[in-house]
Parts: sequence; structure tokens; C-alpha cells
Amino acid sequence: MLESKENRFSLFAETEKDNSANAKNSAVAVINLRDVLDHYRDFAKRKDDLESEIACAEITYKHDKSAVAKLEEDLKKLIPGTSAHARLKAKLWRQNIELSATLAEQRKRFLRAETQLQFDAYKEIVAEINEYITGADIVAVFRTHDRDVIEEQHGGCGFFIKPILNNSLVAYKKHIDITKEIVQRLNQVGRE
Repeated sequence: MLESKENRFSLFAETEKDNSANAKNSAVAVINLRDVLDHYRDFAKRKDDLESEIACAEITYKHDKSAVAKLEEDLKKLIPGTSAHARLKAKLWRQNIELSATLAEQRKRFLRAETQLQFDAYKEIVAEINEYITGADIVAVFRTHDRDVIEEQHGGCGFFIKPILNNSLVAYKKHIDITKEIVQRLNQVGRE
């Protein structure tokens, strides 16, 4: 059944009034995700754990690399063409291949782990932002990059001007930045 033209337009007009009233009472906020990641303790701990694992892998690689270098020195001492030389040369060849394969696999694994770490932290931050804005009159949160910000005073209103063109936010007033609140919420005791 089709509605009359008047009913459709009146329904649209009521919806439009409701939306404009909500828009007047709503606000936008900004967040510096880099600052959040820099100050989010649980993320920092997970990142430190990953960096420790990488450091251990680097020590193991250096040890294995020095073992290969020792074999190369031993090979120089043997007479080419002898069976001992051929065996050591084959062993050295296998160890070089294994070392290269191990290094490539570790790089791939650590890159995946770092990517997953950042992705998980981002999901946690977004969930916290969504929880934070649920009770607030915030309708949108934009990301910003504080390190790229140049403060300009325009008649004392304290706007931040973004010189980088690809940011999602060009300018904002300081009071809409929720970065500190989100960091505090993420770092609350009991969450860790």
C-alpha cells in the first residue's frame, strides 16, 4: 500500500527535525591513536614481550651465523677434492640454506605477530572509544596526529592547524580531544 504524498513528506520532515535536534546537541571528538598506543600499558607490555622474543631470535641467529663462519674457516684448512673437504662443504651448504630459511621464516612470523599486536590493540581502543561515547553526546571521533600539529592562535580560540593534507581532520578545538580519557580508561587497574 502506498502512502499519500503528504504523509511521506510529513514523515520525512519529522525525521529531519529529529536529526537536526540531535545534531545540535551532539559533538565530535578527536583522538591521537599514536599517543594512545604510546601510553597504553598493556600494549606496551605485549610489544616489549615481542621485542624480547625478537632479541632472543637475533642472538640465536648470530650464534648460528658464527658457527657457519667457523665451518667456513675449517673448510679453508682442508685440501680441496678430499672427502673431508666435500663433506664439510656439503654440511656448510646445508647450514647456510637452513639459516637463510630460518631467518626468512622468523622475519615473516615476527612481522605477522607485530601486525596482529597492533590490530588487536586498535580493536581494543575502538571498543573503548565506543563504550566511552555511548553515554556522551559524541556522534563521531576522528583520528589526529599530534606530532604533525602546529598550534595557531586565531583570536585566542586555540585552533590546531594540520599541515598534512591526508589527515582525516584538518582543524579542531583542543577541548574535543579525548585521547587522555581513553588512555586512562585503557590503563585502569583491573583491565590488565
